[in-house]
Amino acid sequence: MTFSRQFATYCLYLALAPAIIATAATAVSASDTVEKKWITKTPRQNWASTDGVLNLQPGKAIPAASVADRLMIADAFARWGIAYDEGQLDVVRSLFTEKGKLEVLEGSAKPTQALEGPDAIVDAVKTDRAHQGDQRRHAISNTVIEKLDGDSATAIAYGVVTVAGNDDLYLGATVIYRGDLRKQPGGGWRFERFVIGMDAYKRSVPVSPTASK
Repeated sequence: MTFSRQFATYCLYLALAPAIIATAATAVSASDTVEKKWITKTPRQNWASTDGVLNLQPGKAIPAASVADRLMIADAFARWGIAYDEGQLDVVRSLFTEKGKLEVLEGSAKPTQALEGPDAIVDAVKTDRAHQGDQRRHAISNTVIEKLDGDSATAIAYGVVTVAGNDDLYLGATVIYRGDLRKQPGGGWRFERFVIGMDAYKRSVPVSPTASK
């Protein structure tokens, strides 16, 4: 190859180099970006009652003497949601008895997570929040006291969890809660067993390039 042809090839390379580098960078960036899609599972209708998570009975007259206890029981459910959302782990701890249990369900009575003791529950909440990295709000309502007998009670409630994160605002989960509670010497109520029964939980999963076409 003559000097003139070598020089011409060199000049052509210099002219094309920026485009070649840009194309390569784009390809690397595309390969590093994993496309994701949102998924939710459709639960069986009436799954909570069918699986024995709850057994709602016809309502009865509420004795006036039980009103304060009923309010404190509903307060325990509400405090769970706010304490979780604000990362107030001391409040989370205060809601459970020494051997209190937490169970997480998703569309069936089989737990996806089962914890015992305030330490284990607090550690799980701390880990979950760190993994989520967003702002959640638990709106807990429809609290029904199914049983109130002396110092023990069973209650159920509904929950809707909103999520603000990744420049988006969306519904993260719909939930039915069950709490088996014990009255404390000071008058408050704590969970001996707290069940978080999610109908469905919105989560993202990676999508392979072939699957997205």
